[in-house]
Amino acid sequence: MSDVQALFIDNAKMYASLSTGAVVLSIAFVRDVLGVPKDRPIPRNGWLISSWIFFGLTILASTLYQYLLAKHLQDNTFLESIVSVTFPFGIMMASFYLGAFCFAVMAVTKTFVLPREDRRS
Repeated sequence: MSDVQALFIDNAKMYASLSTGAVVLSIAFVRDVLGVPKDRPIPRNGWLISSWIFFGLTILASTLYQYLLAKHLQDNTFLESIVSVTFPFGIMMASFYLGAFCFAVMAVTKTFVLPREDRRS
């Protein structure tokens, strides 16, 4: 495996790690910043749930990308490997940034837009 290929695999691992951390961070944000007690469930919010779905998709696409890249490095079929590996990479990138956007919208609307008493529900 070349240095460039190793960088692409490390990049995919980084996005999976960042997505996992973002899900944990979002739960901590709701609990600590918005003040939802630990004995109450996390309120259902479309933006928050969307961010979790996108981060989960990022993790799955990252895993698929790493698998396909390793598989096609063995086959040495350049054109087929580029086509099959590019799709999960694009999904991984797009879903990560969409998840980050959804989380940012939720954080801004819950922190700055809603009145203080609405944050606890």
